[in-house]
Amino acid sequence: MHIDPLPRVAAGPLLSALLATSLSAQAIVNTVVHQGTFAGGVAYDPVDDALIVVDEGGLAKITWYSRTSGSLLRQINAPQPPGAYTPAPIGGFVDSVSGNLWIVDEAELVYEMDRWGSVLRYWSTRPSVTDVSAMTWDPCSDTVFVANDSGSFVQEFDKNGTPLSTITLGPYGSVDADGCTYDPVGRVFLIGDDTADSILVVDRAGVLLASYSTAVLGISPEGLDVDTRTGSVFVADTLGTQAVHELSGILSPPAPGAVVLFGSACANVPLRAPARLRCSGVARVGSGIGIAAQFDLAPGALAVLNGSLTQAALPLAFLGGPGCTLHALPDILSLVEAPNVNGRIGLDLCLPNAPALAGATVYFSAVAIDVSIPRVSYASEGLGITIQP
Repeated sequence: MHIDPLPRVAAGPLLSALLATSLSAQAIVNTVVHQGTFAGGVAYDPVDDALIVVDEGGLAKITWYSRTSGSLLRQINAPQPPGAYTPAPIGGFVDSVSGNLWIVDEAELVYEMDRWGSVLRYWSTRPSVTDVSAMTWDPCSDTVFVANDSGSFVQEFDKNGTPLSTITLGPYGSVDADGCTYDPVGRVFLIGDDTADSILVVDRAGVLLASYSTAVLGISPEGLDVDTRTGSVFVADTLGTQAVHELSGILSPPAPGAVVLFGSACANVPLRAPARLRCSGVARVGSGIGIAAQFDLAPGALAVLNGSLTQAALPLAFLGGPGCTLHALPDILSLVEAPNVNGRIGLDLCLPNAPALAGATVYFSAVAIDVSIPRVSYASEGLGITIQP
Protein backbone atom coordinates (compact mmCIF):
# COMPACT_ATOMS: atom_id res chain seq x y z
CA MET A 1 0.00 0.00 0.00
CA HIS A 2 1.25 3.50 -0.89
CA ILE A 3 -0.01 6.66 0.86
CA ASP A 4 1.06 10.14 -0.28
CA PRO A 5 -1.13 12.72 1.46
CA LEU A 6 0.68 15.96 0.58
CA PRO A 7 3.57 17.23 -1.58
CA ARG A 8 7.00 16.63 -0.15
CA VAL A 9 9.71 19.02 0.99
CA ALA A 10 12.93 19.72 -0.90
CA ALA A 11 16.19 18.63 0.66
CA GLY A 12 17.94 21.98 1.11
CA PRO A 13 17.13 23.01 4.71
CA LEU A 14 17.84 19.54 6.06
CA LEU A 15 21.29 18.95 4.65
CA SER A 16 23.32 20.32 7.55
CA ALA A 17 21.61 17.85 9.86
CA LEU A 18 21.68 14.86 7.51
CA LEU A 19 25.25 14.89 6.20
CA ALA A 20 28.32 14.34 8.35
CA THR A 21 30.33 17.52 8.83
CA SER A 22 33.87 16.14 8.79
CA LEU A 23 35.31 14.94 5.50
CA SER A 24 37.86 12.88 7.44
CA ALA A 25 35.36 11.10 9.70
CA GLN A 26 34.46 8.16 7.47
CA ALA A 27 35.16 4.76 8.96
CA ILE A 28 34.44 1.11 8.22
CA VAL A 29 32.29 -0.20 11.06
CA ASN A 30 31.53 -3.64 9.61
CA THR A 31 32.50 -5.80 6.65
CA VAL A 32 30.63 -8.69 5.07
CA VAL A 33 32.80 -10.78 2.76
CA HIS A 34 31.04 -11.83 -0.44
CA GLN A 35 31.32 -15.53 -1.24
CA GLY A 36 31.32 -14.96 -4.98
CA THR A 37 33.30 -13.55 -7.87
CA PHE A 38 32.08 -9.94 -8.22
CA ALA A 39 30.22 -7.79 -5.68
CA GLY A 40 28.69 -5.62 -8.39
CA GLY A 41 25.75 -4.25 -6.41
CA VAL A 42 24.24 -4.27 -2.94
CA ALA A 43 20.70 -3.84 -1.63
CA TYR A 44 19.74 -3.58 2.03
CA ASP A 45 16.55 -5.15 3.41
CA PRO A 46 15.75 -3.43 6.73
CA VAL A 47 13.04 -5.93 7.66
CA ASP A 48 15.33 -8.96 7.47
CA ASP A 49 18.41 -6.85 8.35
CA ALA A 50 20.05 -8.50 5.36
CA LEU A 51 22.51 -7.39 2.70
CA ILE A 52 21.79 -8.70 -0.80
CA VAL A 53 24.70 -8.87 -3.22
CA VAL A 54 24.06 -9.11 -6.96
CA ASP A 55 26.92 -10.79 -8.77
CA GLU A 56 27.14 -10.75 -12.57
CA GLY A 57 30.35 -12.78 -12.57
CA GLY A 58 30.64 -16.53 -12.85
CA LEU A 59 27.19 -18.13 -12.63
CA ALA A 60 25.33 -14.85 -11.90
CA LYS A 61 24.09 -15.31 -8.33
CA ILE A 62 21.99 -13.26 -5.93
CA THR A 63 23.06 -13.81 -2.33
CA TRP A 64 21.53 -12.80 1.02
CA TYR A 65 23.86 -12.21 3.99
CA SER A 66 23.22 -11.33 7.62
CA ARG A 67 24.23 -7.71 8.10
CA THR A 68 25.50 -8.36 11.63
CA SER A 69 27.21 -11.75 11.41
CA GLY A 70 28.03 -11.85 7.70
CA SER A 71 26.71 -15.40 7.45
CA LEU A 72 25.25 -16.55 4.14
CA LEU A 73 21.47 -16.79 4.52
CA ARG A 74 20.44 -17.96 1.06
CA GLN A 75 21.52 -17.85 -2.56
CA ILE A 76 19.68 -18.19 -5.86
CA ASN A 77 20.60 -18.11 -9.51
CA ALA A 78 19.81 -14.76 -11.08
CA PRO A 79 16.73 -15.08 -13.30
CA GLN A 80 17.20 -14.74 -17.04
CA PRO A 81 14.78 -12.01 -18.08
CA PRO A 82 13.41 -12.18 -21.62
CA GLY A 83 15.77 -10.43 -23.99
CA ALA A 84 18.92 -11.15 -21.98
CA TYR A 85 21.40 -13.57 -23.55
CA THR A 86 22.72 -14.59 -20.15
CA PRO A 87 21.87 -13.15 -16.73
CA ALA A 88 24.16 -10.27 -15.76
CA PRO A 89 22.69 -8.47 -12.72
CA ILE A 90 24.61 -5.29 -11.92
CA GLY A 91 22.51 -3.44 -9.33
CA GLY A 92 19.21 -3.35 -7.51
CA PHE A 93 17.14 -2.37 -4.49
CA VAL A 94 14.65 -3.94 -2.09
CA ASP A 95 11.08 -2.72 -1.79
CA SER A 96 11.00 -3.19 1.97
CA VAL A 97 7.20 -3.25 2.19
CA SER A 98 6.64 -5.99 -0.38
CA GLY A 99 10.01 -7.69 0.10
CA ASN A 100 10.44 -7.82 -3.66
CA LEU A 101 13.87 -7.29 -5.20
CA TRP A 102 14.32 -5.02 -8.22
CA ILE A 103 17.31 -5.84 -10.44
CA VAL A 104 18.95 -3.97 -13.30
CA ASP A 105 20.73 -6.21 -15.80
CA GLU A 106 23.64 -5.39 -18.13
CA ALA A 107 21.28 -6.08 -21.03
CA GLU A 108 19.60 -2.73 -20.14
CA LEU A 109 16.72 -4.59 -18.55
CA VAL A 110 14.96 -3.90 -15.25
CA TYR A 111 12.93 -6.61 -13.56
CA GLU A 112 11.03 -7.10 -10.32
CA MET A 113 11.24 -10.51 -8.65
CA ASP A 114 9.98 -12.07 -5.45
CA ARG A 115 12.47 -13.46 -2.96
CA TRP A 116 12.15 -16.93 -4.53
CA GLY A 117 13.34 -15.74 -7.96
CA SER A 118 10.05 -15.49 -9.88
CA VAL A 119 10.08 -12.51 -12.27
CA LEU A 120 6.93 -10.42 -11.83
CA ARG A 121 7.53 -7.76 -14.51
CA TYR A 122 10.34 -6.48 -16.68
CA TRP A 123 11.12 -3.69 -19.13
CA SER A 124 13.97 -2.18 -21.12
CA THR A 125 15.72 1.06 -20.20
CA ARG A 126 16.46 1.74 -23.88
CA PRO A 127 16.61 4.22 -25.54
CA SER A 128 16.79 6.42 -22.41
CA VAL A 129 19.66 4.49 -20.79
CA THR A 130 22.04 2.44 -22.92
CA ASP A 131 24.78 1.68 -20.39
CA VAL A 132 23.13 0.75 -17.10
CA SER A 133 25.23 0.57 -13.95
CA ALA A 134 22.98 0.91 -10.88
CA MET A 135 19.39 1.42 -9.75
CA THR A 136 17.51 2.88 -6.80
CA TRP A 137 14.04 4.18 -5.98
CA ASP A 138 12.04 6.84 -4.16
CA PRO A 139 9.29 5.24 -2.02
CA CYS A 140 7.34 8.52 -1.91
CA SER A 141 7.03 9.01 -5.66
CA ASP A 142 7.19 5.22 -6.17
CA THR A 143 9.56 5.76 -9.08
CA VAL A 144 12.78 4.03 -10.14
CA PHE A 145 16.10 5.72 -10.95
CA VAL A 146 18.64 4.06 -13.26
CA ALA A 147 22.21 5.35 -13.46
CA ASN A 148 23.90 5.50 -16.87
CA ASP A 149 27.53 4.52 -16.44
CA SER A 150 29.17 6.39 -19.29
CA GLY A 151 26.78 9.31 -19.80
CA SER A 152 26.85 10.82 -16.30
CA PHE A 153 23.11 10.99 -15.71
CA VAL A 154 20.35 9.29 -13.75
CA GLN A 155 17.05 8.55 -15.48
CA GLU A 156 13.76 8.37 -13.60
CA PHE A 157 11.13 5.81 -14.70
CA ASP A 158 7.77 4.77 -13.36
CA LYS A 159 7.62 1.14 -12.26
CA ASN A 160 6.35 0.05 -15.66
CA GLY A 161 9.31 1.58 -17.52
CA THR A 162 7.88 4.90 -18.72
CA PRO A 163 10.68 7.51 -18.76
CA LEU A 164 10.08 10.56 -16.57
CA SER A 165 12.78 13.07 -15.59
CA THR A 166 16.52 13.07 -16.33
CA ILE A 167 19.04 14.20 -13.71
CA THR A 168 22.36 15.31 -15.20
CA LEU A 169 25.46 14.69 -13.09
CA GLY A 170 28.34 17.11 -13.28
CA PRO A 171 30.49 18.64 -14.41
CA TYR A 172 32.45 17.86 -11.24
CA GLY A 173 35.25 15.50 -12.20
CA SER A 174 34.79 11.83 -12.98
CA VAL A 175 31.24 10.53 -12.55
CA ASP A 176 31.67 6.84 -13.24
CA ALA A 177 28.36 6.05 -11.56
CA ASP A 178 28.74 2.37 -10.78
CA GLY A 179 26.79 2.80 -7.54
CA CYS A 180 23.64 4.80 -6.94
CA THR A 181 21.22 4.92 -4.02
CA TYR A 182 18.60 7.36 -2.78
CA ASP A 183 18.27 8.71 0.75
CA PRO A 184 14.53 9.40 1.18
CA VAL A 185 15.10 11.35 4.41
CA GLY A 186 17.48 13.91 2.91
CA ARG A 187 16.00 13.51 -0.59
CA VAL A 188 19.49 13.18 -2.07
CA PHE A 189 21.32 10.65 -4.22
CA LEU A 190 24.57 8.99 -3.24
CA ILE A 191 26.68 8.18 -6.29
CA GLY A 192 29.53 5.66 -6.08
CA ASP A 193 32.29 6.69 -8.48
CA ASP A 194 34.66 3.76 -8.92
CA THR A 195 37.08 5.71 -11.11
CA ALA A 196 37.62 8.54 -8.62
CA ASP A 197 37.03 6.13 -5.70
CA SER A 198 34.57 8.47 -4.04
CA ILE A 199 30.96 8.84 -2.93
CA LEU A 200 29.18 11.94 -4.19
CA VAL A 201 26.07 13.39 -2.59
CA VAL A 202 23.85 14.98 -5.23
CA ASP A 203 20.45 16.64 -4.97
CA ARG A 204 17.52 15.93 -7.28
CA ALA A 205 18.65 18.71 -9.61
CA GLY A 206 22.08 17.10 -10.03
CA VAL A 207 23.87 19.68 -7.87
CA LEU A 208 26.90 18.32 -6.01
CA LEU A 209 26.46 18.82 -2.26
CA ALA A 210 29.38 16.83 -0.84
CA SER A 211 32.13 14.43 -1.85
CA TYR A 212 33.75 11.73 0.29
CA SER A 213 36.91 9.86 -0.69
CA THR A 214 36.79 6.10 -0.26
CA ALA A 215 40.34 5.68 -1.58
CA VAL A 216 41.70 6.40 1.91
CA LEU A 217 39.73 3.35 3.09
CA GLY A 218 40.96 1.18 0.23
CA ILE A 219 37.46 0.99 -1.27
CA SER A 220 36.34 1.37 -4.89
CA PRO A 221 32.54 1.65 -4.77
CA GLU A 222 30.58 -0.60 -7.14
CA GLY A 223 27.22 -0.52 -5.36
CA LEU A 224 25.55 1.53 -2.61
CA ASP A 225 22.62 1.47 -0.21
CA VAL A 226 21.76 3.21 3.06
CA ASP A 227 20.16 2.62 6.45
CA THR A 228 18.96 5.97 7.76
CA ARG A 229 18.07 4.37 11.11
CA THR A 230 21.78 4.14 11.89
CA GLY A 231 23.25 6.63 9.40
CA SER A 232 25.10 3.78 7.66
CA VAL A 233 26.13 3.62 4.01
CA PHE A 234 26.72 0.14 2.53
CA VAL A 235 29.38 -0.03 -0.18
CA ALA A 236 29.98 -3.01 -2.45
CA ASP A 237 33.73 -3.09 -3.07
CA THR A 238 35.62 -4.97 -5.77
CA LEU A 239 39.05 -3.39 -5.31
CA GLY A 240 40.52 -6.18 -3.21
CA THR A 241 38.42 -8.71 -1.35
CA GLN A 242 34.91 -8.88 -2.77
CA ALA A 243 32.94 -7.43 0.15
CA VAL A 244 30.29 -5.05 1.41
CA HIS A 245 31.57 -2.43 3.84
CA GLU A 246 29.32 -0.52 6.22
CA LEU A 247 30.54 3.06 6.55
CA SER A 248 29.84 5.73 9.14
CA GLY A 249 30.58 9.43 8.75
CA ILE A 250 28.60 10.21 5.58
CA LEU A 251 25.03 10.30 6.81
CA SER A 252 24.45 11.53 10.34
CA PRO A 253 22.68 9.05 12.64
CA PRO A 254 19.27 10.11 13.96
CA ALA A 255 18.57 11.31 17.47
CA PRO A 256 18.34 8.55 20.11
CA GLY A 257 14.85 7.07 20.28
CA ALA A 258 13.89 7.93 16.70
CA VAL A 259 13.10 4.24 16.13
CA VAL A 260 12.62 1.78 19.00
CA LEU A 261 11.42 -1.77 19.46
CA PHE A 262 9.56 -2.74 22.64
CA GLY A 263 7.86 -5.82 24.01
CA SER A 264 8.43 -9.24 22.50
CA ALA A 265 7.44 -11.19 19.41
CA CYS A 266 5.95 -14.67 19.35
CA ALA A 267 5.40 -17.60 17.03
CA ASN A 268 2.53 -19.81 18.18
CA VAL A 269 3.53 -22.38 15.56
CA PRO A 270 6.20 -25.08 16.07
CA LEU A 271 9.51 -24.58 14.26
CA ARG A 272 8.53 -21.17 12.88
CA ALA A 273 10.38 -17.88 13.33
CA PRO A 274 8.68 -15.09 15.31
CA ALA A 275 7.11 -12.21 13.42
CA ARG A 276 9.26 -9.17 12.65
CA LEU A 277 7.99 -5.60 12.40
CA ARG A 278 10.39 -2.99 11.07
CA CYS A 279 10.52 0.37 9.33
CA SER A 280 12.60 1.25 6.29
CA GLY A 281 14.27 4.22 7.94
CA VAL A 282 13.78 7.37 9.98
CA ALA A 283 10.52 9.32 9.80
CA ARG A 284 11.06 13.02 9.14
CA VAL A 285 8.58 15.69 8.16
CA GLY A 286 8.38 15.87 4.38
CA SER A 287 9.99 12.45 3.84
CA GLY A 288 8.88 8.86 3.27
CA ILE A 289 9.02 5.73 5.37
CA GLY A 290 7.90 2.13 4.92
CA ILE A 291 6.38 -0.01 7.69
CA ALA A 292 6.38 -3.77 7.11
CA ALA A 293 5.76 -6.99 9.01
CA GLN A 294 7.36 -10.30 8.05
CA PHE A 295 5.66 -13.61 8.88
CA ASP A 296 6.92 -17.16 8.47
CA LEU A 297 3.51 -18.22 7.20
CA ALA A 298 1.67 -20.90 5.33
CA PRO A 299 -0.78 -19.70 2.62
CA GLY A 300 -4.24 -18.71 3.79
CA ALA A 301 -3.29 -16.63 6.83
CA LEU A 302 -4.64 -13.16 7.52
CA ALA A 303 -2.50 -10.40 9.00
CA VAL A 304 -3.31 -7.15 10.78
CA LEU A 305 -1.05 -4.10 11.14
CA ASN A 306 -2.19 -1.55 13.74
CA GLY A 307 -1.05 2.02 14.37
CA SER A 308 -1.71 4.03 17.52
CA LEU A 309 -0.59 7.11 19.43
CA THR A 310 -0.21 5.01 22.60
CA GLN A 311 1.45 1.72 23.50
CA ALA A 312 -0.66 -1.28 24.47
CA ALA A 313 0.01 -4.62 26.15
CA LEU A 314 -3.03 -6.76 25.32
CA PRO A 315 -2.48 -10.50 25.96
CA LEU A 316 -3.80 -12.57 23.06
CA ALA A 317 -4.45 -15.82 24.90
CA PHE A 318 -8.18 -15.25 24.47
CA LEU A 319 -7.63 -15.47 20.68
CA GLY A 320 -5.63 -18.68 20.91
CA GLY A 321 -2.26 -16.95 21.19
CA PRO A 322 -0.78 -17.84 24.59
CA GLY A 323 2.36 -15.83 25.24
CA CYS A 324 1.53 -13.39 22.44
CA THR A 325 0.84 -9.70 23.01
CA LEU A 326 -0.68 -6.93 20.92
CA HIS A 327 1.48 -3.83 21.41
CA ALA A 328 -0.68 -1.23 19.59
CA LEU A 329 -4.44 -0.90 19.16
CA PRO A 330 -6.03 0.26 15.87
CA ASP A 331 -6.52 3.88 17.00
CA ILE A 332 -5.29 5.59 13.84
CA LEU A 333 -4.50 2.72 11.47
CA SER A 334 -5.62 -0.83 10.83
CA LEU A 335 -4.40 -2.61 7.72
CA VAL A 336 -5.91 -6.07 7.21
CA GLU A 337 -4.73 -8.24 4.34
CA ALA A 338 -3.21 -11.59 3.45
CA PRO A 339 0.60 -11.57 3.45
CA ASN A 340 2.11 -11.73 -0.01
CA VAL A 341 4.26 -14.56 -1.36
CA ASN A 342 7.22 -13.15 0.59
CA GLY A 343 5.23 -13.31 3.84
CA ARG A 344 4.90 -9.52 4.19
CA ILE A 345 2.28 -6.86 4.70
CA GLY A 346 2.87 -3.15 5.11
CA LEU A 347 2.57 0.32 3.67
CA ASP A 348 4.66 3.27 2.52
CA LEU A 349 3.90 6.62 4.15
CA CYS A 350 4.91 10.02 2.78
CA LEU A 351 4.75 12.52 5.62
CA PRO A 352 3.58 16.06 4.88
CA ASN A 353 5.96 18.95 5.43
CA ALA A 354 4.18 19.98 8.62
CA PRO A 355 6.53 21.07 11.43
CA ALA A 356 3.79 20.42 13.98
CA LEU A 357 4.25 16.69 13.38
CA ALA A 358 7.81 16.74 14.74
CA GLY A 359 8.08 15.00 18.09
CA ALA A 360 4.95 12.90 17.67
CA THR A 361 5.42 9.17 18.25
CA VAL A 362 3.37 6.51 16.50
CA TYR A 363 3.34 2.90 17.75
CA PHE A 364 2.80 -0.11 15.53
CA SER A 365 2.06 -3.79 16.14
CA ALA A 366 1.22 -6.71 13.84
CA VAL A 367 -0.46 -10.07 14.30
CA ALA A 368 -1.25 -12.96 11.98
CA ILE A 369 -4.26 -15.24 12.31
CA ASP A 370 -4.55 -18.75 10.98
CA VAL A 371 -8.10 -18.53 9.65
CA SER A 372 -8.44 -22.30 9.32
CA ILE A 373 -8.38 -22.83 13.13
CA PRO A 374 -8.83 -19.79 13.87
CA ARG A 375 -6.16 -18.58 16.25
CA VAL A 376 -3.37 -16.04 16.56
CA SER A 377 -0.30 -17.64 15.02
CA TYR A 378 2.17 -14.77 15.27
CA ALA A 379 2.52 -11.40 16.95
CA SER A 380 5.31 -8.91 16.44
CA GLU A 381 7.17 -6.83 18.96
CA GLY A 382 6.08 -3.21 19.19
CA LEU A 383 7.62 -0.57 16.94
CA GLY A 384 7.78 3.08 18.03
CA ILE A 385 8.64 5.80 15.52
CA THR A 386 9.17 9.40 16.58
CA ILE A 387 8.85 11.92 13.75
CA GLN A 388 11.98 14.05 13.40
CA PRO A 389 11.96 17.78 12.44
